[in-house]
Amino acid sequence: MPDTVTITPVTQTITVTPAGGTTTTITPVASQIVTIGQSASISSAFANTDGLPEGSSNLYHTTARASAAAPVQSVTMPTGYGSTNSSGSVVVTVTDSSAVRTGIGFDAAARAAVSVAGTGLSYNASTGVVTSLMTSTATSTKGIANTNVLECNASVANDDFLRIDGTSVEGRTAAQVLTDIGAAAAAHTHADSYTGQIETVADKVYTIDPAAVSARTITGFFIKSGSGTVTSTLKNGTDTVKAASVSTSSGAQTSFANTSVAADGLITITMSSNSSATDVIFSVEYTA
Repeated sequence: MPDTVTITPVTQTITVTPAGGTTTTITPVASQIVTIGQSASISSAFANTDGLPEGSSNLYHTTARASAAAPVQSVTMPTGYGSTNSSGSVVVTVTDSSAVRTGIGFDAAARAAVSVAGTGLSYNASTGVVTSLMTSTATSTKGIANTNVLECNASVANDDFLRIDGTSVEGRTAAQVLTDIGAAAAAHTHADSYTGQIETVADKVYTIDPAAVSARTITGFFIKSGSGTVTSTLKNGTDTVKAASVSTSSGAQTSFANTSVAADGLITITMSSNSSATDVIFSVEYTA
């Protein structure tokens, strides 16, 4: 007759009946081991991996075997948590999200410890909520002094430039900024001139500007000699702007042509018909 083991989940008892032996009933206690048919003390040198002597087929009670044979029937969980039983395992579930204290844990003392000077955080024990201790801008000192909170007035809009307006900042459009700094949206036109002096004149081409840095318009031409005479022709590239008879009595010229000089344009003065002309001074005025 083989050994028999009877497990009764309702009463949580285990009945062991060995072949030809005495029936033993095991009732729940904190921890116990009952060995049937063997000495209570077995040398580990003769035990196999499951704690039985080599070659033994005796069965005995352990907590692990009892748990496997009789799965957990129920588990009492705290408020906000539930459990389910499956194959002897207990699965814990959260049934009330208010039971969760995110990032702080379940220990109230640990959560309260978060409220430490300098951390910028405060723990509310009644709600389990951690809040910031940063000062609200509603109570901050506003202005432009050191440590003040700088605020915007109602004029600030998207793509604005900012300008200090008393104790706050205001928005300024691109057009307003140009007005503020006294500038114009278009490129600024300025007047300038090329000036020079030729001490001893020769019949040749004198270069005034080999490549104008930007487009410009010739607006004036002044030329005069210290002595002698010469014919002077102001040119824009190969085009004549003005041909003038130069003497000690000549000066500002009028009636110009071909005055628009392109960027990288060449400006020259060609001297010809020279008659002992010396100390010829000139000025070529333009706007750019």
